Amino acid sequence: RQKLLLHISLVALINKDYTNAASSARQARDLNPEDGAPYFVLGQCYAASASACGGFAGQATFWAAYDAMAKAIELLPGDSEYVEPAKASLANYRANFPNTEECFFNELQSGARYTVTCGTAAGVVTTVRPR
Repeated sequence: RQKLLLHISLVALINKDYTNAASSARQARDLNPEDGAPYFVLGQCYAASASACGGFAGQATFWAAYDAMAKAIELLPGDSEYVEPAKASLANYRANFPNTEECFFNELQSGARYTVTCGTAAGVVTTVRPR
């Protein structure tokens, strides 16, 4: 069942159906939290949905995308086809983090907890990290 859900999430991701991709990836992750592939899909879904949010909320979504992708790298075997794209994504996501000034104006300090408010990452709790 976990492999089927992962396959569904990958097909949905390819078709840019980020909501269904994230939903299937979460289910796959819940069935096997030690598999990095669902986190890889979640990271991509979170990042892809950030542009629809716009502004600070969209930028903050990249914190959740970064977290998911970092977890994917931690769990994926070193020879996985996903490792190199995941590593490249981390730098890309970090470049989209809100800067220190934007965090300040939103009354957020580095290291504080933040709950993402939009996109496929809505409800995900992450850590404030200015660019």
